Amino acid sequence: MQKTSRLMQKVSARELMRKAGEMAKLAKSWHYHELSPGCRFNDRKLNALVLENETDRQCFVSYSEERPLEEGKMLVRLLHGETILEVKAGASPPSKEMQDILERARALNGKQKPWEHHLLFPECIFNTHKGGWVLVFEGDETIESITREKPSAGLDELERLFYAQKK
Repeated sequence: MQKTSRLMQKVSARELMRKAGEMAKLAKSWHYHELSPGCRFNDRKLNALVLENETDRQCFVSYSEERPLEEGKMLVRLLHGETILEVKAGASPPSKEMQDILERARALNGKQKPWEHHLLFPECIFNTHKGGWVLVFEGDETIESITREKPSAGLDELERLFYAQKK
């Protein structure tokens, strides 16, 4: 892992999921990351699921050989709401940068080429632009979008495209 300001505690995937549910129930400020072995934020040859508890300044990580897709789907719904992976009518149009990212994601899915993305919250351990929201797309190219507000428009489609990828 890239050097961070918080020490990551290694836990099982089951324990990480339990902790995420507890954080959500207690309305703590938290988020998570799914990191592939080739991800710029991961220096391991394993998949990593990282859970950040911003409220208590804690960080947990679970490593696995397999992509944690099911855990990721549960976490994305817990974090962004149950309907995040559903198509919604009348959604706000995404920014130009998000449109570019969505276009790359669609193209790579069509070619069955892997990609990933990371929404770095303002106080995220991986965010070098503290106070801003950073959306990082990693595929055949890297696209980074920095905004003052959470880039919500288009995020649901990006998540659907991510989970539509083949293993």
